[in-house]
Amino acid sequence: MLSKVYHISAIGSIAVTIGVLGFAGYLFGVGRLNGERIEQIAAVLRGEGGGSATSQPASQPVLTVEQVDEQRAQAVDELRKARRDEQIRRAVLERAAQEVNARQALLDRSLHQLVTLGEQFERDRASWREQQSKLAAKSQEGGFVKELEYVNALDPKQAKEHIVRAWRKSKADVVRLFMALETDKGTSILRQLKDGPELEILHELLEQLRIQDVDKFAAQTRTETGG
Repeated sequence: MLSKVYHISAIGSIAVTIGVLGFAGYLFGVGRLNGERIEQIAAVLRGEGGGSATSQPASQPVLTVEQVDEQRAQAVDELRKARRDEQIRRAVLERAAQEVNARQALLDRSLHQLVTLGEQFERDRASWREQQSKLAAKSQEGGFVKELEYVNALDPKQAKEHIVRAWRKSKADVVRLFMALETDKGTSILRQLKDGPELEILHELLEQLRIQDVDKFAAQTRTETGG
């Protein structure tokens, strides 16, 4: 009976040993167990742990108060530096925006001045043209008066030659001249127009004089009737 119990106990011890070895092999295989850990376990079993299981590992040393204060001071300095950098950046952006606004205002003023100068130039040019037109009209009027005096003084045959040449250049000027001539003088000149082309000039000239009289009469009628 005792031999049987001893035999069973031996078998159980062997099984436990095999199980422990198998479990240790598994941990070693997956990297959860190495030589250093085996040494630590053995030291614990021997009562040589020398410290608490919750002690800090060598890779995470406990910081002293001075070290904590130093790290805190560094963090505060970095925060202050970041704030200064942000303030400088904002100041630079604000300065750039002010410069852009100032340039835009200068551009607007320059454009306004340019428009004003352009408008003034157009007014001056229009005034100059008006003055030139008046001077030209006066000069032309003075020249017309002189021409009228000379035609009145010319022989009808000579005056006819002038009228023919002037008709080829400006029919309106000849019509205006005959409107100002005395009827007797104009008649003596018209009598010199005898051949084919000259008779055509005579016909057109008399027709233009008639049209001028009609227009003058119509204008006078409108003035008298208030139309």
